[in-house]
Amino acid sequence: MSGISTITLTDAQIKEIDYADCFYRSIDLERFALIHEQDLLNNRTNLLSTLIIVPNQSRFHDLKRVSINKKVNADQSNTRLKYVHELKYPPDRVKDKLYYNRASYKRQSIFYGGFGEFQALFENPPEQGDLYTISTWHQKENTELSFTAIFQDEIVQQNTDLYKNEWLAYKELISKHKEKTRAALEKLFSLIAFFFTRPVEQAKRIEYIYSAHLANKIFNMNCDPKIEAIEYPSVPMRYAAINLAILPSAFDAKFEFSNAKEFILLNDPKGKHQWSSARTGEANGHFHGELLWVS
Repeated sequence: MSGISTITLTDAQIKEIDYADCFYRSIDLERFALIHEQDLLNNRTNLLSTLIIVPNQSRFHDLKRVSINKKVNADQSNTRLKYVHELKYPPDRVKDKLYYNRASYKRQSIFYGGFGEFQALFENPPEQGDLYTISTWHQKENTELSFTAIFQDEIVQQNTDLYKNEWLAYKELISKHKEKTRAALEKLFSLIAFFFTRPVEQAKRIEYIYSAHLANKIFNMNCDPKIEAIEYPSVPMRYAAINLAILPSAFDAKFEFSNAKEFILLNDPKGKHQWSSARTGEANGHFHGELLWVS
Protein backbone atom coordinates (compact mmCIF):
# COMPACT_ATOMS: atom_id res chain seq x y z
CA MET A 1 0.00 0.00 0.00
CA SER A 2 3.00 2.27 0.47
CA GLY A 3 2.94 3.17 -3.24
CA ILE A 4 -0.11 5.36 -2.64
CA SER A 5 2.10 8.06 -1.11
CA THR A 6 4.13 8.41 -4.33
CA ILE A 7 1.25 8.62 -6.82
CA THR A 8 1.11 11.73 -8.99
CA LEU A 9 -1.92 13.02 -10.88
CA THR A 10 -2.09 15.53 -13.70
CA ASP A 11 -4.59 18.38 -13.68
CA ALA A 12 -6.49 16.57 -16.45
CA GLN A 13 -6.70 13.38 -14.36
CA ILE A 14 -7.91 15.31 -11.33
CA LYS A 15 -10.56 17.03 -13.43
CA GLU A 16 -11.74 13.69 -14.86
CA ILE A 17 -11.94 12.10 -11.40
CA ASP A 18 -13.97 15.05 -10.07
CA TYR A 19 -16.35 14.80 -13.02
CA ALA A 20 -16.75 11.01 -12.80
CA ASP A 21 -17.40 11.13 -9.06
CA CYS A 22 -20.12 13.75 -9.47
CA PHE A 23 -21.63 12.19 -12.61
CA TYR A 24 -21.95 8.53 -11.60
CA ARG A 25 -23.25 9.29 -8.14
CA SER A 26 -26.05 11.46 -9.52
CA ILE A 27 -27.40 9.60 -12.57
CA ASP A 28 -29.87 6.76 -12.96
CA LEU A 29 -27.31 3.96 -13.27
CA GLU A 30 -29.76 1.44 -14.68
CA ARG A 31 -30.93 3.77 -17.45
CA PHE A 32 -27.39 4.81 -18.34
CA ALA A 33 -26.29 1.15 -18.51
CA LEU A 34 -29.23 0.20 -20.74
CA ILE A 35 -28.39 3.02 -23.17
CA HIS A 36 -24.60 2.65 -23.10
CA GLU A 37 -24.14 -1.09 -22.50
CA GLN A 38 -22.22 -1.74 -25.72
CA ASP A 39 -20.18 1.44 -25.32
CA LEU A 40 -19.09 0.34 -21.86
CA LEU A 41 -18.29 -3.18 -23.03
CA ASN A 42 -16.20 -1.91 -25.93
CA ASN A 43 -14.51 0.93 -24.01
CA ARG A 44 -16.14 3.60 -26.14
CA THR A 45 -17.49 4.92 -22.85
CA ASN A 46 -14.64 4.77 -20.38
CA LEU A 47 -15.85 4.53 -16.82
CA LEU A 48 -12.49 5.67 -15.43
CA SER A 49 -9.38 6.16 -17.54
CA THR A 50 -7.41 6.62 -14.32
CA LEU A 51 -7.58 3.42 -12.28
CA ILE A 52 -5.32 2.90 -9.27
CA ILE A 53 -5.22 -0.27 -7.18
CA VAL A 54 -3.09 -1.60 -4.34
CA PRO A 55 -1.70 -5.08 -5.19
CA ASN A 56 -1.32 -7.66 -2.42
CA GLN A 57 -0.26 -11.28 -2.11
CA SER A 58 -1.48 -13.58 0.63
CA ARG A 59 -2.83 -16.97 1.65
CA PHE A 60 -6.47 -17.33 2.61
CA HIS A 61 -8.29 -19.58 5.01
CA ASP A 62 -10.71 -22.09 3.55
CA LEU A 63 -13.20 -20.59 1.13
CA LYS A 64 -16.89 -21.49 1.12
CA ARG A 65 -19.19 -21.53 -1.88
CA VAL A 66 -22.92 -22.31 -2.17
CA SER A 67 -24.15 -24.16 -5.25
CA ILE A 68 -27.90 -24.42 -5.85
CA ASN A 69 -28.15 -27.95 -7.24
CA LYS A 70 -30.93 -27.32 -9.77
CA LYS A 71 -29.04 -24.36 -11.21
CA VAL A 72 -25.95 -26.51 -11.76
CA ASN A 73 -27.50 -29.74 -13.07
CA ALA A 74 -27.72 -29.85 -16.86
CA ASP A 75 -31.36 -31.00 -16.65
CA GLN A 76 -32.15 -28.45 -13.89
CA SER A 77 -33.22 -31.28 -11.60
CA ASN A 78 -33.28 -30.78 -7.84
CA THR A 79 -30.90 -33.72 -7.33
CA ARG A 80 -27.46 -34.39 -5.88
CA LEU A 81 -24.36 -33.03 -7.62
CA LYS A 82 -21.88 -35.74 -8.58
CA TYR A 83 -18.60 -34.12 -9.51
CA VAL A 84 -16.08 -31.73 -7.96
CA HIS A 85 -16.03 -29.50 -11.03
CA GLU A 86 -19.76 -28.83 -10.57
CA LEU A 87 -19.00 -27.07 -7.29
CA LYS A 88 -16.48 -24.59 -8.74
CA TYR A 89 -17.16 -21.57 -10.92
CA PRO A 90 -19.89 -21.97 -13.59
CA PRO A 91 -18.82 -24.45 -16.30
CA ASP A 92 -18.60 -23.69 -20.02
CA ARG A 93 -21.94 -25.35 -20.76
CA VAL A 94 -23.85 -22.69 -18.78
CA LYS A 95 -21.85 -19.63 -19.83
CA ASP A 96 -24.58 -18.44 -22.19
CA LYS A 97 -26.91 -18.21 -19.19
CA LEU A 98 -24.58 -16.08 -17.08
CA TYR A 99 -25.57 -12.46 -16.56
CA TYR A 100 -23.68 -9.53 -15.09
CA ASN A 101 -22.38 -10.02 -11.56
CA ARG A 102 -20.26 -8.02 -9.15
CA ALA A 103 -16.97 -8.85 -10.89
CA SER A 104 -18.02 -10.52 -14.14
CA TYR A 105 -19.63 -9.73 -17.47
CA LYS A 106 -22.29 -11.75 -19.24
CA ARG A 107 -21.04 -15.22 -20.16
CA GLN A 108 -17.95 -14.71 -18.00
CA SER A 109 -17.17 -17.35 -15.39
CA ILE A 110 -15.63 -16.26 -12.07
CA PHE A 111 -15.27 -18.13 -8.79
CA TYR A 112 -17.16 -16.27 -6.06
CA GLY A 113 -16.43 -17.40 -2.52
CA GLY A 114 -16.46 -16.22 1.05
CA PHE A 115 -15.64 -17.25 4.57
CA GLY A 116 -18.29 -19.13 6.53
CA GLU A 117 -21.39 -21.12 5.61
CA PHE A 118 -23.82 -18.45 6.80
CA GLN A 119 -22.18 -15.81 4.63
CA ALA A 120 -22.29 -18.14 1.63
CA LEU A 121 -26.06 -18.46 2.03
CA PHE A 122 -26.46 -14.68 2.13
CA GLU A 123 -24.61 -14.37 -1.17
CA ASN A 124 -26.48 -17.13 -3.01
CA PRO A 125 -29.71 -17.92 -1.15
CA PRO A 126 -31.73 -21.04 -2.11
CA GLU A 127 -35.50 -21.28 -2.13
CA GLN A 128 -37.70 -23.53 -0.01
CA GLY A 129 -37.34 -27.15 -1.10
CA ASP A 130 -34.05 -26.57 -2.89
CA LEU A 131 -31.13 -28.90 -2.46
CA TYR A 132 -27.97 -26.85 -2.09
CA THR A 133 -24.34 -27.75 -1.57
CA ILE A 134 -21.80 -25.84 0.49
CA SER A 135 -18.29 -26.65 -0.68
CA THR A 136 -15.03 -25.84 1.10
CA TRP A 137 -11.85 -25.09 -0.82
CA HIS A 138 -8.36 -25.11 0.66
CA GLN A 139 -5.52 -22.99 -0.68
CA LYS A 140 -2.64 -25.22 -1.73
CA GLU A 141 0.61 -25.20 0.20
CA ASN A 142 3.37 -22.90 -1.03
CA THR A 143 1.01 -20.72 -3.05
CA GLU A 144 0.05 -17.09 -2.71
CA LEU A 145 -2.91 -15.37 -4.33
CA SER A 146 -2.32 -12.00 -5.98
CA PHE A 147 -5.28 -9.75 -5.21
CA THR A 148 -6.45 -6.24 -4.56
CA ALA A 149 -8.81 -5.26 -1.74
CA ILE A 150 -11.57 -2.72 -2.31
CA PHE A 151 -12.75 -1.08 0.90
CA GLN A 152 -11.70 2.59 0.73
CA ASP A 153 -15.00 4.30 1.45
CA GLU A 154 -16.33 5.99 4.57
CA ILE A 155 -19.66 4.13 4.40
CA VAL A 156 -17.88 0.77 4.49
CA GLN A 157 -15.82 1.83 7.50
CA GLN A 158 -18.91 3.02 9.35
CA ASN A 159 -20.45 -0.45 9.07
CA THR A 160 -17.52 -2.79 9.72
CA ASP A 161 -14.15 -2.98 11.45
CA LEU A 162 -12.87 -5.71 9.11
CA TYR A 163 -10.57 -3.23 7.39
CA LYS A 164 -9.78 -1.06 10.39
CA ASN A 165 -6.00 -1.36 10.21
CA GLU A 166 -5.91 -1.14 6.42
CA TRP A 167 -8.14 1.94 6.53
CA LEU A 168 -5.92 3.70 9.03
CA ALA A 169 -2.84 2.90 6.94
CA TYR A 170 -4.60 4.14 3.79
CA LYS A 171 -5.65 7.42 5.45
CA GLU A 172 -2.12 7.97 6.74
CA LEU A 173 -0.57 7.49 3.30
CA ILE A 174 -3.17 9.57 1.50
CA SER A 175 -2.58 12.44 3.93
CA LYS A 176 0.98 12.83 2.65
CA HIS A 177 -0.29 14.37 -0.59
CA LYS A 178 -1.13 18.01 -1.16
CA GLU A 179 -4.79 18.86 -0.74
CA LYS A 180 -5.76 18.80 -4.44
CA THR A 181 -4.21 15.40 -5.13
CA ARG A 182 -5.36 13.94 -1.82
CA ALA A 183 -8.98 14.93 -2.48
CA ALA A 184 -8.88 13.46 -5.99
CA LEU A 185 -7.37 10.17 -4.79
CA GLU A 186 -9.96 9.85 -2.06
CA LYS A 187 -12.73 10.43 -4.61
CA LEU A 188 -11.20 7.87 -6.98
CA PHE A 189 -10.83 5.10 -4.40
CA SER A 190 -14.25 5.88 -2.96
CA LEU A 191 -15.92 5.75 -6.37
CA ILE A 192 -14.35 2.36 -7.11
CA ALA A 193 -15.64 1.11 -3.75
CA PHE A 194 -19.03 2.68 -4.49
CA PHE A 195 -19.49 0.46 -7.55
CA PHE A 196 -18.33 -2.69 -5.73
CA THR A 197 -20.33 -2.18 -2.55
CA ARG A 198 -23.64 -0.61 -3.60
CA PRO A 199 -26.77 -2.77 -3.38
CA VAL A 200 -28.19 -3.88 -6.73
CA GLU A 201 -31.80 -4.98 -7.06
CA GLN A 202 -32.45 -8.32 -8.76
CA ALA A 203 -34.55 -6.61 -11.43
CA LYS A 204 -31.74 -4.13 -12.17
CA ARG A 205 -28.78 -6.48 -12.43
CA ILE A 206 -27.47 -4.66 -15.47
CA GLU A 207 -26.13 -2.16 -12.91
CA TYR A 208 -23.42 -4.73 -12.13
CA ILE A 209 -21.87 -3.73 -15.45
CA TYR A 210 -20.00 -0.90 -13.69
CA SER A 211 -18.15 -3.02 -11.16
CA ALA A 212 -17.72 -5.79 -13.76
CA HIS A 213 -16.14 -3.24 -16.11
CA LEU A 214 -13.71 -2.16 -13.41
CA ALA A 215 -12.99 -5.76 -12.41
CA ASN A 216 -12.02 -6.66 -15.96
CA LYS A 217 -9.75 -3.62 -16.18
CA ILE A 218 -8.13 -4.67 -12.90
CA PHE A 219 -7.62 -8.25 -14.06
CA ASN A 220 -5.95 -6.95 -17.23
CA MET A 221 -3.75 -4.32 -15.61
CA ASN A 222 -0.02 -4.47 -16.21
CA CYS A 223 0.93 -5.70 -12.74
CA ASP A 224 3.68 -8.08 -11.69
CA PRO A 225 2.36 -10.46 -10.54
CA LYS A 226 -0.96 -10.12 -12.36
CA ILE A 227 -4.04 -9.59 -10.24
CA GLU A 228 -5.85 -12.92 -9.84
CA ALA A 229 -8.60 -11.97 -7.39
CA ILE A 230 -10.60 -9.04 -6.08
CA GLU A 231 -11.56 -8.84 -2.42
CA TYR A 232 -14.57 -6.73 -1.45
CA PRO A 233 -17.08 -6.47 1.42
CA SER A 234 -20.28 -8.52 1.30
CA VAL A 235 -23.21 -6.28 0.41
CA PRO A 236 -26.00 -8.67 1.61
CA MET A 237 -24.22 -8.87 5.00
CA ARG A 238 -23.89 -5.07 5.17
CA TYR A 239 -20.10 -5.20 4.82
CA ALA A 240 -19.68 -7.47 7.86
CA ALA A 241 -18.00 -10.20 5.79
CA ILE A 242 -15.56 -10.49 2.90
CA ASN A 243 -15.97 -11.92 -0.60
CA LEU A 244 -13.35 -13.04 -3.11
CA ALA A 245 -13.84 -13.07 -6.87
CA ILE A 246 -11.11 -15.27 -8.36
CA LEU A 247 -10.15 -15.91 -11.97
CA PRO A 248 -10.85 -19.58 -12.86
CA SER A 249 -7.26 -20.22 -13.96
CA ALA A 250 -5.90 -18.95 -10.65
CA PHE A 251 -8.52 -20.87 -8.67
CA ASP A 252 -7.65 -24.14 -10.41
CA ALA A 253 -3.93 -23.58 -9.87
CA LYS A 254 -4.06 -22.54 -6.22
CA PHE A 255 -7.09 -24.15 -4.57
CA GLU A 256 -8.17 -27.74 -4.01
CA PHE A 257 -11.37 -29.42 -2.88
CA SER A 258 -11.68 -30.05 0.85
CA ASN A 259 -15.28 -31.18 1.46
CA ALA A 260 -18.91 -30.66 0.55
CA LYS A 261 -22.12 -30.71 2.54
CA GLU A 262 -25.55 -31.05 0.95
CA PHE A 263 -28.69 -29.60 2.54
CA ILE A 264 -32.37 -29.16 1.76
CA LEU A 265 -33.95 -25.84 2.62
CA LEU A 266 -36.98 -26.48 4.80
CA ASN A 267 -38.10 -22.95 5.54
CA ASP A 268 -37.36 -19.61 3.88
CA PRO A 269 -39.01 -16.58 5.54
CA LYS A 270 -38.67 -14.17 2.64
CA GLY A 271 -36.39 -11.24 3.33
CA LYS A 272 -35.52 -12.31 6.88
CA HIS A 273 -32.53 -14.57 6.20
CA GLN A 274 -33.71 -17.09 8.81
CA TRP A 275 -33.13 -20.27 6.90
CA SER A 276 -33.97 -23.68 8.32
CA SER A 277 -32.16 -26.57 6.63
CA ALA A 278 -31.53 -30.29 7.06
CA ARG A 279 -28.26 -31.92 6.03
CA THR A 280 -28.76 -34.66 3.46
CA GLY A 281 -25.21 -35.76 2.78
CA GLU A 282 -21.50 -35.07 3.10
CA ALA A 283 -18.51 -35.72 0.86
CA ASN A 284 -15.02 -35.53 2.32
CA GLY A 285 -13.23 -36.75 -0.76
CA HIS A 286 -13.51 -37.73 -4.40
CA PHE A 287 -12.26 -40.41 -6.78
CA HIS A 288 -10.99 -38.99 -10.07
CA GLY A 289 -13.30 -36.02 -9.62
CA GLU A 290 -16.40 -38.00 -8.62
CA LEU A 291 -17.63 -36.96 -5.19
CA LEU A 292 -17.73 -39.68 -2.51
CA TRP A 293 -21.00 -38.95 -0.76
CA VAL A 294 -22.03 -40.35 2.61
CA SER A 295 -25.78 -39.95 3.20
